[in-house]
Amino acid sequence: MLRIHFTADDLARTRVAATLGAATETMMGLKLLRDCAANALPFRPWHSMARGRLGAATRPVTSLLSVDGPDIDLTMLMGNSPSIEEGIDNLLRASPDRIRTELEHIDFHPSQLSWARTLAEGGLEARRHFAAGLAACNEAIIAPYWSRARTHMEGVRTTFARTLLDGGVERLLEGMCVPLVRWRAPVLEMRYHRDVEVHLGGRGLVIAPTVFLWRDARLLWEPTRHPPSRSPPSMTPRPAPRCGVPGKRPTSRWAHCWGAPGPPR
Repeated sequence: MLRIHFTADDLARTRVAATLGAATETMMGLKLLRDCAANALPFRPWHSMARGRLGAATRPVTSLLSVDGPDIDLTMLMGNSPSIEEGIDNLLRASPDRIRTELEHIDFHPSQLSWARTLAEGGLEARRHFAAGLAACNEAIIAPYWSRARTHMEGVRTTFARTLLDGGVERLLEGMCVPLVRWRAPVLEMRYHRDVEVHLGGRGLVIAPTVFLWRDARLLWEPTRHPPSRSPPSMTPRPAPRCGVPGKRPTSRWAHCWGAPGPPR
């Protein structure tokens, strides 16, 4: 269980975003395609369309999907822009230390450790190679549906925002993605593979709906993949952690959107 502890300052600074970004949705789409999309009923038409579209150009990214546990946090590396091009620009400008921090905790397949090390060293050419692979992944499995996905996420965000305005942040936390997420004031509990205690340190939480996160919720934080179980809040200014939560269960109409082209960090 992952437990996120809120103070009064954290509650006051919690807000809602429209998306975790095109880059992160692309990575989530790749994981969904690999792990369970065939059994995820609302995504079956999308799975049928997407599964044969990942070619050699996508391998700089698909080869780095983790064996187990978290994947590369592209929101931290590339931002939450809905534009994959803007995200790639952010990646190319990222510091070597930032890239190294994001990669050093990932459980890569042994056959890909050499490529992962090359990318972690922060060389511009390696980043360009990875960026080209991510652009190819996005073009293959996300871009044909992205316009409708954004419309869907904006609708979910509007619902979240209305709840926040009408009932306050605790009302939002109480009703958000039950039973995946449970609010037991002042702690937000999320399913996780081990027990972790997260203290927001007054930064609050950014909540964003996602499309390609299936039956799960995800907390994205920095600077490390696994926050310590017990630690005082850091005095170094850092962005608020981001919580990605699945949007409303797709209706049959929404599922149909995945059936034909219209657009995953």
